[in-house]
Amino acid sequence: MPPKIGVPELTLEQIVREYNRFSLHDGWIANPQPNTTPEGHHGIRVIGGSWSYTDAWVDGRDSPIIFDEDVFMGQTILSCGKWMAMYMTYHGRMDAIGTEMVKLALRYQYELGIFNGGRGPATFEDGDLRYMYELTTDHPNKDMGVVGFSGREAVYDKDDHCHAQCFIQGGVLIPGFADFQPTR
Repeated sequence: MPPKIGVPELTLEQIVREYNRFSLHDGWIANPQPNTTPEGHHGIRVIGGSWSYTDAWVDGRDSPIIFDEDVFMGQTILSCGKWMAMYMTYHGRMDAIGTEMVKLALRYQYELGIFNGGRGPATFEDGDLRYMYELTTDHPNKDMGVVGFSGREAVYDKDDHCHAQCFIQGGVLIPGFADFQPTR
């Protein structure tokens, strides 16, 4: 399928590079001060050249609509011009220990420049904590130029107490892109 007129010619490498760069330097793992609404919605929006990165979420720490402080849900979008290049939705539960370990694992993954369905490495250990990400599906769609992914990440301590569990779903939208193999 030929690209539509006006759609930027993007490669998977460009999208991964931009996603990793924004996530690492400006996203949630970089501990920015997000914008927060009175309803407790948080958001980060960064623009760099023709690229924009938006991460919006709500959690129970200061939201009147979620009653468990460790529960969260959100969405990340990476766009080039007016065209969406990647999206990801996520939800789960994460305590403070799990939060720091997830950030450490993601930082490690993004510094390597590897895209693994939107999240961290398959396994990552630090001290008594173990991060795991299972890419449960990857869906190349040759007719539509969409690469879909979903997965589950978790953090456990040495006693197998779960400090984080997050479910991820998303896609990379690449005009004319046909083949995708995630790095495992």
